[in-house]
Amino acid sequence: ERAERIAKEQAAATLRLAQETEERARRKAENDLTDARGMLALFVQRYGHLKEFAPVVKAIKALKERQAA
Repeated sequence: ERAERIAKEQAAATLRLAQETEERARRKAENDLTDARGMLALFVQRYGHLKEFAPVVKAIKALKERQAA
């Protein structure tokens, strides 16, 4: 009984650890995406008026429109 209980507890702990790891990875990916969107918006805000960066700004705006659709 004791060995069975310990095995069940270890299995539960392993499952919990795997779930927590998966959740952390999901949150990190979500945060990375939010950060990237913020950086792109800031780029457009700061450098959107410069002719040299017009193609980059155009691409960023097109991406934003695709994501909104």
